[in-house]
Amino acid sequence: MNFLSNAELDILKLFWENGCVIPKRDIYKAIYAKYPDKWKRNAIAVYLNRLVEKGCIRIETKDDEDYLHALKKSEYALMILSYGFQEKFTNVNDLLLGFVDEESNSDDLSKEIDDLIKKYDTNK
Repeated sequence: MNFLSNAELDILKLFWENGCVIPKRDIYKAIYAKYPDKWKRNAIAVYLNRLVEKGCIRIETKDDEDYLHALKKSEYALMILSYGFQEKFTNVNDLLLGFVDEESNSDDLSKEIDDLIKKYDTNK
């Protein structure tokens, strides 16, 4: 996974502000509303395709309409963490254990992380 450009991240943030599932036609409206005259339609299409290629959004067609499903902010954060440290750590738990007391148990940490993510997702 390549990290996102500023433009791609701006578009991903619009998903987070407007819900993670948005009809394709509505994402264009949201982009034009927030960033008037910043990008042309073709540039937006390129950014959306790059987000698909990078695994940040996927397209689903339902009732002849395309819907864009974006990663949640917490999923994106975990993706960045796991990508950035995959060569140095076998998993995210190993990375996070480095920030806490060495006596900590990996299973306990995993449960704490899962609980925090669930709490964050329900408070959105």
